Amino acid sequence: MSSPAAQIPPWFPRAVRLTIGYVLGTLALLWLFGEARNLLGLVLLAALFSLALEPAVNRLHRRGWSRGAATATLLVGVIGFFLILGLMVIPIMVRNIGQIAAEHRTPAVCSR
Repeated sequence: MSSPAAQIPPWFPRAVRLTIGYVLGTLALLWLFGEARNLLGLVLLAALFSLALEPAVNRLHRRGWSRGAATATLLVGVIGFFLILGLMVIPIMVRNIGQIAAEHRTPAVCSR
């Protein structure tokens, strides 16, 4: 009889090592992406934000502004816009949520 080692093809041990390596590498990448999910989200948001601002920065740069000054001015403007928008919308939302809560309040919920 032939030994079991003689029946294994010569490429099989290397294929097993590669498969184990690929599986472990994939698990490591999945773990890494899970740990860095918040960071990756912020990087993606920053990339989209920079792509959205680039045409305006280029236009101001063509008009003689430095790229840093144009970027800073646009960032302050966009942040100011969203700040004012938030200050206008949040009081309305709070008032509406209070009205919804008052309308849907039941005695069973209030007695708890």
